[in-house]
Amino acid sequence: MKLSILFLCLLVVPCMVAFASAMPDFTGTWIRDVARSDAMATLIGDKITPVTADLVIKHADGKIGVESRWTHQASTIKSYLLNGAEIESSDGQGNSTAYVASWEEERLIIDEKTIANTPFGRTEIIKRSEWSLSDGGSTLTILETTSGQFGSSRKQVYHR
Repeated sequence: MKLSILFLCLLVVPCMVAFASAMPDFTGTWIRDVARSDAMATLIGDKITPVTADLVIKHADGKIGVESRWTHQASTIKSYLLNGAEIESSDGQGNSTAYVASWEEERLIIDEKTIANTPFGRTEIIKRSEWSLSDGGSTLTILETTSGQFGSSRKQVYHR
Protein backbone atom coordinates (compact mmCIF):
# COMPACT_ATOMS: atom_id res chain seq x y z
CA MET A 1 0.00 0.00 0.00
CA LYS A 2 2.77 2.45 0.95
CA LEU A 3 4.57 1.59 -2.26
CA SER A 4 1.40 2.36 -4.28
CA ILE A 5 1.01 5.75 -2.61
CA LEU A 6 4.67 6.58 -3.19
CA PHE A 7 4.35 5.56 -6.84
CA LEU A 8 1.23 7.71 -7.24
CA CYS A 9 3.01 10.70 -5.68
CA LEU A 10 5.95 10.23 -8.03
CA LEU A 11 3.52 10.42 -10.95
CA VAL A 12 1.34 13.31 -9.73
CA VAL A 13 3.93 15.74 -8.32
CA PRO A 14 5.86 16.26 -11.60
CA CYS A 15 2.56 16.88 -13.40
CA MET A 16 1.57 19.51 -10.83
CA VAL A 17 4.96 21.22 -11.09
CA ALA A 18 4.79 21.23 -14.91
CA PHE A 19 1.25 22.66 -14.83
CA ALA A 20 2.22 25.39 -12.35
CA SER A 21 5.28 26.37 -14.39
CA ALA A 22 3.15 26.62 -17.54
CA MET A 23 1.14 29.48 -16.02
CA PRO A 24 3.20 32.66 -16.05
CA ASP A 25 2.70 35.46 -13.52
CA PHE A 26 1.51 38.69 -15.19
CA THR A 27 1.75 40.77 -11.98
CA GLY A 28 3.38 44.16 -12.43
CA THR A 29 3.19 47.61 -13.96
CA TRP A 30 3.32 47.39 -17.74
CA ILE A 31 4.25 50.37 -19.95
CA ARG A 32 2.84 50.27 -23.48
CA ASP A 33 5.50 50.09 -26.23
CA VAL A 34 3.96 52.52 -28.73
CA ALA A 35 6.45 51.64 -31.50
CA ARG A 36 5.67 47.88 -31.36
CA SER A 37 1.92 48.20 -30.71
CA ASP A 38 -0.95 48.81 -33.09
CA ALA A 39 -2.35 52.33 -32.87
CA MET A 40 -5.28 53.03 -30.58
CA ALA A 41 -7.60 56.02 -31.02
CA THR A 42 -10.98 57.28 -29.88
CA LEU A 43 -13.42 59.98 -30.85
CA ILE A 44 -13.10 62.96 -28.50
CA GLY A 45 -15.52 65.71 -29.45
CA ASP A 46 -15.42 65.63 -33.22
CA LYS A 47 -11.76 64.55 -33.57
CA ILE A 48 -10.15 61.14 -33.71
CA THR A 49 -7.48 61.28 -31.02
CA PRO A 50 -4.62 58.81 -30.41
CA VAL A 51 -4.79 57.25 -26.94
CA THR A 52 -2.71 54.87 -24.90
CA ALA A 53 -3.06 52.90 -21.70
CA ASP A 54 -0.47 51.41 -19.39
CA LEU A 55 -1.50 48.42 -17.30
CA VAL A 56 -1.23 47.56 -13.62
CA ILE A 57 -1.88 43.83 -13.19
CA LYS A 58 -2.42 41.85 -10.01
CA HIS A 59 -2.33 38.11 -10.66
CA ALA A 60 -2.83 35.73 -7.71
CA ASP A 61 -5.04 32.96 -6.36
CA GLY A 62 -6.57 32.04 -9.72
CA LYS A 63 -7.65 35.64 -10.46
CA ILE A 64 -6.25 38.49 -12.49
CA GLY A 65 -7.10 42.17 -12.02
CA VAL A 66 -6.22 44.61 -14.80
CA GLU A 67 -6.19 48.36 -14.27
CA SER A 68 -5.90 50.27 -17.56
CA ARG A 69 -4.48 53.75 -17.00
CA TRP A 70 -5.76 55.72 -19.98
CA THR A 71 -4.36 59.00 -21.30
CA HIS A 72 -7.83 60.30 -22.24
CA GLN A 73 -10.10 59.13 -19.41
CA ALA A 74 -10.14 57.77 -15.88
CA SER A 75 -8.63 54.36 -15.24
CA THR A 76 -10.77 51.29 -15.82
CA ILE A 77 -10.54 48.03 -13.92
CA LYS A 78 -11.47 44.53 -15.06
CA SER A 79 -11.01 41.29 -13.21
CA TYR A 80 -11.17 37.70 -14.37
CA LEU A 81 -11.39 34.31 -12.66
CA LEU A 82 -8.92 32.00 -14.38
CA ASN A 83 -10.80 28.74 -13.86
CA GLY A 84 -12.18 28.07 -17.36
CA ALA A 85 -15.81 28.57 -16.26
CA GLU A 86 -18.19 30.99 -17.96
CA ILE A 87 -18.74 34.08 -15.82
CA GLU A 88 -21.55 36.55 -16.56
CA SER A 89 -22.07 40.15 -15.43
CA SER A 90 -24.08 43.23 -16.35
CA ASP A 91 -23.56 46.93 -15.76
CA GLY A 92 -27.09 48.12 -14.97
CA GLN A 93 -27.32 50.03 -18.29
CA GLY A 94 -28.52 47.07 -20.32
CA ASN A 95 -25.02 45.89 -21.25
CA SER A 96 -23.98 42.34 -20.37
CA THR A 97 -20.73 40.44 -20.65
CA ALA A 98 -19.87 36.76 -20.39
CA TYR A 99 -16.28 35.53 -20.43
CA VAL A 100 -14.20 32.39 -20.14
CA ALA A 101 -10.56 32.77 -19.07
CA SER A 102 -8.37 29.69 -19.45
CA TRP A 103 -4.84 28.54 -20.17
CA GLU A 104 -3.48 27.14 -23.41
CA GLU A 105 0.01 26.06 -22.43
CA GLU A 106 1.76 29.31 -21.36
CA ARG A 107 -0.84 31.64 -22.94
CA LEU A 108 -3.79 33.12 -21.11
CA ILE A 109 -6.89 33.11 -23.35
CA ILE A 110 -9.86 35.34 -22.51
CA ASP A 111 -12.97 34.89 -24.66
CA GLU A 112 -15.61 37.58 -24.06
CA LYS A 113 -19.09 38.13 -25.46
CA THR A 114 -20.66 41.52 -24.80
CA ILE A 115 -24.18 42.62 -25.65
CA ALA A 116 -24.03 46.42 -25.65
CA ASN A 117 -26.21 49.42 -26.35
CA THR A 118 -24.32 51.58 -28.86
CA PRO A 119 -25.20 54.71 -30.85
CA PHE A 120 -25.89 52.27 -33.71
CA GLY A 121 -28.30 50.12 -31.68
CA ARG A 122 -27.91 46.97 -29.64
CA THR A 123 -24.96 44.93 -30.84
CA GLU A 124 -23.02 41.78 -29.99
CA ILE A 125 -19.25 42.06 -29.66
CA ILE A 126 -17.13 38.91 -29.45
CA LYS A 127 -13.50 39.35 -28.42
CA ARG A 128 -10.61 36.93 -27.94
CA SER A 129 -7.49 38.10 -26.10
CA GLU A 130 -4.32 36.01 -26.11
CA TRP A 131 -1.76 37.02 -23.48
CA SER A 132 1.84 35.81 -23.54
CA LEU A 133 5.16 36.71 -21.94
CA SER A 134 8.54 36.75 -23.66
CA ASP A 135 12.07 38.08 -23.07
CA GLY A 136 12.31 36.28 -19.74
CA GLY A 137 8.97 37.68 -18.55
CA SER A 138 9.78 41.34 -19.28
CA THR A 139 7.55 41.69 -22.38
CA LEU A 140 3.78 41.17 -22.39
CA THR A 141 2.03 40.81 -25.75
CA ILE A 142 -1.76 40.89 -25.99
CA LEU A 143 -3.33 39.90 -29.31
CA GLU A 144 -7.00 40.92 -29.52
CA THR A 145 -9.43 39.82 -32.19
CA THR A 146 -12.91 41.32 -32.16
CA SER A 147 -15.74 40.14 -34.35
CA GLY A 148 -19.22 41.50 -34.91
CA GLN A 149 -20.25 44.88 -36.26
CA PHE A 150 -16.99 46.50 -35.09
CA GLY A 151 -14.57 43.65 -35.90
CA SER A 152 -10.82 44.25 -35.74
CA SER A 153 -7.47 42.78 -34.75
CA ARG A 154 -4.74 44.49 -32.83
CA LYS A 155 -1.50 43.75 -31.05
CA GLN A 156 -0.43 45.57 -27.90
CA VAL A 157 3.09 45.17 -26.50
CA TYR A 158 4.10 46.19 -22.96
CA HIS A 159 7.31 46.19 -20.91
CA ARG A 160 7.76 45.97 -17.13
